[in-house]
Amino acid sequence: MRDLKRLRTRRRRPIAAVLSGMAVACVLLAVRTPDGVEVLAAARDLPGGRLAASDVVVVRLPPDAVPAGAYAPGAPVPGRVLAGPLRRGELLTDA
Repeated sequence: MRDLKRLRTRRRRPIAAVLSGMAVACVLLAVRTPDGVEVLAAARDLPGGRLAASDVVVVRLPPDAVPAGAYAPGAPVPGRVLAGPLRRGELLTDA
């Protein structure tokens, strides 16, 4: 009985240290910056016509969700003409 109690007491600190380390790792994973690609999207519903700088916002998407031809921040978008209407949040592309 005494040996069992001593064995349990001896392992308590290493187990606590491992669990504390796992908790810290979980917190660090939860607060890290999200991975993704920044692209331009419509800031509001746009009827078509010429774009202004206030018509677009930067959004972050997973790399596999970004279509080919999507505009990255810094692209010369103001002054371009939309071929058709865009809903708020739709990505701006070259098509």
